[in-house]
Amino acid sequence: MNRHRISYGIKRLVFLFLSLLIALASGSVSQIQAYASTNDAREIPNAVYEQVELISLVFRLADSVAHWVFSDEDTDYQRSLEPAFRDFADHPIMERTRDLTRTRGIGFDAPIIFAIHLEKADGLFQFVYGARVWELDTRWTPEIANEYLMLLNDFYIVSSFNAFFEENTAYFEWHSQRLHDELMGKINFGWFYQFGFNPASMRTIIRPSGTRGHFGPTFLDTINYAVIGQRTYPQNYGDLLPTTVHEFAHSFANPIAEAWYEEDENFRNLMESAASTVTRYNPFYTGTITAAKEYVTRAFTILYLVENHDKDLLRLLLDEYNIGFRNIEAVYAMITEHEPMITRSVRLAAWLSGNAIIVASLGGGIIFGSIVGAGIVLFEKNKKAKRGL
Repeated sequence: MNRHRISYGIKRLVFLFLSLLIALASGSVSQIQAYASTNDAREIPNAVYEQVELISLVFRLADSVAHWVFSDEDTDYQRSLEPAFRDFADHPIMERTRDLTRTRGIGFDAPIIFAIHLEKADGLFQFVYGARVWELDTRWTPEIANEYLMLLNDFYIVSSFNAFFEENTAYFEWHSQRLHDELMGKINFGWFYQFGFNPASMRTIIRPSGTRGHFGPTFLDTINYAVIGQRTYPQNYGDLLPTTVHEFAHSFANPIAEAWYEEDENFRNLMESAASTVTRYNPFYTGTITAAKEYVTRAFTILYLVENHDKDLLRLLLDEYNIGFRNIEAVYAMITEHEPMITRSVRLAAWLSGNAIIVASLGGGIIFGSIVGAGIVLFEKNKKAKRGL
């Protein structure tokens, strides 16, 4: 039996046992489970965080290419942001944001990591006691983080952002209710016990200012976040189940990937050869370590979907293969008792189905139909023969 599989199996039992003892001793009820099991809107917390919306707005107004995940205009709310705050587009924090993007690479997930380390006190934001955002994300330094917080608070006051946020409370609560009804009850939070997660410390944040860009930061190694973009109606939050699981998985998969990269020469070599392909298909994943974290996170997400939602393993592996994660099967094998499923014939079928225009232009309609037909037969034959673990 694979040694990683044995290790995680033991962890699952240990953490489940300890968590049950703690729950019995304290009489506590898991907040996230209560969130998922009640239909009483009064008990459903607002899943929109003011500090996340505030910093998302700043990066939207800073208008940098690196900030594309903060520029969505799919909803009336998103389209209202720039007009409501255009008078503050010259605030000093904008130029500082652009400068930090150029010099420190601060963009994409860095603002969200910054925001979850903040709390509000006396009308301003401050770092939660003991929170050191620069230790979690080295793009920040203590000096830069504190300077940026001062600018953020100044923008918060002069722009009257709090009044705008409060005006939209009903809208945020409506989306929080939808999150509860459409997604939360579908996730098996107990599955995460094996990785040291306490479901009571798992938080899902909706970011209504964005429909793209999802993040999985961790706060002080104790609170695990999935920050997901808003679903535009009638899109269902349930569609984001794999994405939400993926973001939660980052909290434990990232340290695993870092350890494997340092300690396992085979894994390191695999990632060094795979990183360029990942970046070519997904330009926002740059660097070998980033690729390693994505690979391990995606492998665990597949494992969750297979174990909890009866998803087809071969289809999930091929989906990742087709978006540049060509070595996903090897990484998945590291965490499971997995035998090869993506054979050469299946890879050919996947390539043909994803490159129909190219094949048609090269071979003509009749040849194309014959090739694709043969590929589909090979794909389905392998799929039926090797479904599941």
